[in-house]
Amino acid sequence: MVVQVPSPPSPTAFQIASALAGPLVALIAIGAVHRLTQSRDKEKAVFDLHKAIGEAVGSTRAVIVAAWEDGDVKARVAAIEQTKWRLQQIGGLVERLRRMSRRWKFLLLFLPYRVSRITLTAEMATLRDRITDDPFDEPKRKAVTGKGEIVEQTLGSFLQSLDEKLLDWMD
Repeated sequence: MVVQVPSPPSPTAFQIASALAGPLVALIAIGAVHRLTQSRDKEKAVFDLHKAIGEAVGSTRAVIVAAWEDGDVKARVAAIEQTKWRLQQIGGLVERLRRMSRRWKFLLLFLPYRVSRITLTAEMATLRDRITDDPFDEPKRKAVTGKGEIVEQTLGSFLQSLDEKLLDWMD
């Protein structure tokens, strides 16, 4: 006596699709969470860099005023060198902010249409030019009084444009 056991029916396309749906949805969810986490981390890093630029500009204020208004030649020359070094440091932070803040804006999920970034190159050039005005480097020049107000105005304008560009980038 021979008993034949029927072979199981081959799976249909619907059965295969329903079996793959769960893992596929899980992979899509993992990808979306990963992308959102990366975006949040990037925004936090850009905001921290924004804060560092603000602190660097704030700590530079007194040195710049001393470079213009100090009566002692040796102290003024030291303040001039310190000002140049700090402006170079701020310029480096601004460039780093420009590179870190680059991100794509998408029309749909997959169609990029524009790159957004925080660019403060022109503002940094204005800051440098207004602070290191014509006789700034001359060690034998006399102290120039009244530059404190111009320095305050220039630094305030730079910080305001920094805040505006950050808020525009966040939107």
